[in-house]
Amino acid sequence: MSRNLIMKVWMMVGVAVLVLAGAAPARADEQVVAKVPFDFIVAGMQMPAGTYVVTLSNSSIASVSSTDRRHFTFVLTNPVAPEDAGTKAELVFRVANGNHFLERIADGDSRGCEIPLKPALLERSAERVAVALTPARVKIGD
Repeated sequence: MSRNLIMKVWMMVGVAVLVLAGAAPARADEQVVAKVPFDFIVAGMQMPAGTYVVTLSNSSIASVSSTDRRHFTFVLTNPVAPEDAGTKAELVFRVANGNHFLERIADGDSRGCEIPLKPALLERSAERVAVALTPARVKIGD
């Protein structure tokens, strides 16, 4: 009887492993590419104009990295409702005192996030600028 019990336990473990391995993640991390024509600030880091890879993760973290990997930062974000994210892939910058601050990231699939900015910065900001992202998306791990 104990041999039958052990076989049943191993069979249940095997089935559980197969079910968990076959389950797709809710949403994999995605990378999008943007060519930013001006210097900007994200998470307190000064980034020069250039081409950047922006990664949105399932958690509340985004990463911004230059394609030459010389400039990189992580930033905490707040999710945006799908209807507010829209269907246009873009980076949105807040302009204040001649500086561009990354404020929002949208991937074009109704998924996006906002980067909290200090209230003092929001009070003195003059305008917003959007930079379109390239339509190609690359899933991490490809």
